Amino acid sequence: LLHGFHHVDYSAVSKEAASKHLTKGKEILNSFFSGQDHGFRAPYLRYSEEIRDLLIKDNFLFDSSRTIFVSNESVKIGPHDRAILQRLYSPEPFEKKLSLPFDDAGLLEIPVTLPDDEILIDRLKIRDKNKIFQIFQNISDKIFADQEAYIMQLHPERIPFLYDPLREFLAGLARRNIWITDLLNLARWQKKTMPVFYRIDENKQEIRYNHLSGRKVLGRNLSFEVQDDMIRFQSELLPVIFAGSGNDPKLYQSLERDGFFVTGSEDLKNKCSHIISGESSFDAMRYRKLRKALMLTGRPLLFCSRWPEGKNGVFCLSGDIDALTIGDFFSRFKHFSGDK
Repeated sequence: LLHGFHHVDYSAVSKEAASKHLTKGKEILNSFFSGQDHGFRAPYLRYSEEIRDLLIKDNFLFDSSRTIFVSNESVKIGPHDRAILQRLYSPEPFEKKLSLPFDDAGLLEIPVTLPDDEILIDRLKIRDKNKIFQIFQNISDKIFADQEAYIMQLHPERIPFLYDPLREFLAGLARRNIWITDLLNLARWQKKTMPVFYRIDENKQEIRYNHLSGRKVLGRNLSFEVQDDMIRFQSELLPVIFAGSGNDPKLYQSLERDGFFVTGSEDLKNKCSHIISGESSFDAMRYRKLRKALMLTGRPLLFCSRWPEGKNGVFCLSGDIDALTIGDFFSRFKHFSGDK
C-alpha cells in the first residue's frame, strides 16, 4: 500500500508533481514486490479526482482514501474538531453511505472507517483503554449488523495506547463469522467478482453465474442445487428480483453486487417472485432495510452471500507509516500545528 513518496497533501500539489511521486513510489514498491498489485492511501486522507485519474493511469488496483464516519455515543466531537475533521477528511456519514468497496471510474475504492486512531488519541485525547475497546466494539456492531466492511486505520506511533484494547477486540472478532483479511486480498476478491455476469433461463430453471469465487449460494422457500457455476432450482415463480427502469440504477447495481439475481425485462416481470418499483433515488438506510427484508423473505428467492463462504462482514487492519525521514516528520508536524 503506497502512502505517497513523501507525506504531503497530494490534493494541494500540481498534477505533474503528484504523478512523479506516484511513479517513484511504485518503482520502489516494485523493487521489493515485483509483479504484485498495489493500492494507495493518500496522506492525511486528502484526495482528489486528479489523484484518482493518476492512480487509474498507473494501474493501481485500489485506493483507500475515502472515509465513512460511524457515529458513536462514546465519541463526542465538538464543533471545532468537527470542522477540522470535515476539512481534512470530508467524511460521509454511515447513515448516508454503504461501508463497502465501490467502483469509481474504473478504480476500486475501499473506504476507511472513522473515527480512527488519530481522532481518538490525538484529537479527543482518549486514554481509557476500556473506552477505546468499547468504541471499537460499538463501531463493529453497527457495521456488521449490515454485513459491511470495517476498515481500521492504525499508525505505529499510537500502538502503545491501542495495544490492549486492540488485542481484546481482535480476539473477540476471531470468534465471530467475520472475514478478517487485508486490503490487497479484499481488493483482489472484489475485482474478481465485479462486474457480475449471469444468465437466467426460466424454461430450464437455471441460473448460470460466473465468478462465484467462494460465495455461498443461498435460497429461500425453494429447492435448488449448485453445480460449478450453475444453479438449478425448482420453483413456480422465478426466484429473482424484477427492478424496472424507474428505479435508481445504483439500486440495480447494488443488488447485483450483493449477490442477488435481478432482471429488468418486462417479459419476466410477472413471473418474478419479487418486484421492486418506485425507488427513484438511492438511499443507504432504505437499501439496508430492503436487503434485510429480501434475505428473510417468505417467497422463493436465490442469492449469493455478499462475502466469501457466507461471512457476515469484513475487517481489515492497515497501518500507515507517516514519517520515514526527519523531513517527513517535521512536514507532518507543520501540517497539523495550525489545527490546534
